[in-house]
Amino acid sequence: MDKQDKNIAFALYIHPSKDERVYYQEAEILRESGFVVSIVSILDAKEKLNSVRQKISYLATEVTKTNADIIISDTPLSVFSAWRVKRRSSKSVKICYDITEWYPSVKNLSHVPFYQKPIRFLLLLFASFLAGILADAFIFGEEDKARPFQLFFGKKRSVMLPYYASKKYMDAKFECPQEKNALTMMYSGSLAKDKGIEKVIAVAEKCAEMRPEKEFVLKVMSGADLHYYSHRNNLKIDCIGYQAYPEFCKTLKVADIFFDLRKIDSETTRCMPIKLFYYMACGRPVVYSNLKAIRKGVPEIDSFAILVNPVNVDDVAVRVLHLIEDVTEYNACCSAAFRLFDSKYNWESVSGRLVELVNRL
Repeated sequence: MDKQDKNIAFALYIHPSKDERVYYQEAEILRESGFVVSIVSILDAKEKLNSVRQKISYLATEVTKTNADIIISDTPLSVFSAWRVKRRSSKSVKICYDITEWYPSVKNLSHVPFYQKPIRFLLLLFASFLAGILADAFIFGEEDKARPFQLFFGKKRSVMLPYYASKKYMDAKFECPQEKNALTMMYSGSLAKDKGIEKVIAVAEKCAEMRPEKEFVLKVMSGADLHYYSHRNNLKIDCIGYQAYPEFCKTLKVADIFFDLRKIDSETTRCMPIKLFYYMACGRPVVYSNLKAIRKGVPEIDSFAILVNPVNVDDVAVRVLHLIEDVTEYNACCSAAFRLFDSKYNWESVSGRLVELVNRL
């Protein structure tokens, strides 16, 4: 079958159709390679879908309309939808499971009563295993999440496709830091407590307290509203609302240093933060919680980052001030971050793996 004759459909259960990884990277490279690509997301449904059964049925119905030869699913439940399509199709349909989330995860169990958690965990674990059985191939975002599937389904085709940023959208050219009146810090993500926004604000407050003569700006980019106002004259906190992917990439460029001080636990420490690679692309230092996944995924991390225990706010503030006040070290971090992005950690360096996998299915 020629590329032009091969239809590929993304069946998304938890991701929007304009998801940065799906729409602006995976779907885009497949289209550029000559495939016909459709994206179906439950989040775009016009009718109200109350039950899991309704959602699986909706996804299967809409994907069937695309006449897909290959269905790329984002969760076990969307794999089940793809299986419905495959079972009813008169032609050979392949299912590819794109694994970017832990399943089950702490988030899946957070609203379940304590006494029900073991049963729910086992049910979700079984769903994940069943999805592995039904899938013909796998896309892995990182090694830790790939390991269980490689153990049980190692003979199936797979590809490692990390969460790297795209040179196309990040306007990949290095700009030397300019002398400014104020230091611009940035946090991008959820305002949930476990994501560390309170720690980021506390560090910004501490920096402003320790350097009353210096101006600080903390920009918080999130889809939710931040209801916090600093009482310090030398700290301004700006909340930037949701932005589409291309605008998001441009907005990152205003930062002098990036923060992500999420809570460290047994799950988060094994999750690679996607935005780390976007911050690298900006050629600026980052301050992150000391996650095992970061050290494993980016061995050169110490050349441009400060990895910390987010609980120790005072210590984090001291290290941040030391970095930004040592011009030589700060500039070296900026150069290292961009150099690593430009030469190694970019989407263009790995995107061909997806095309190769699709060609082999």
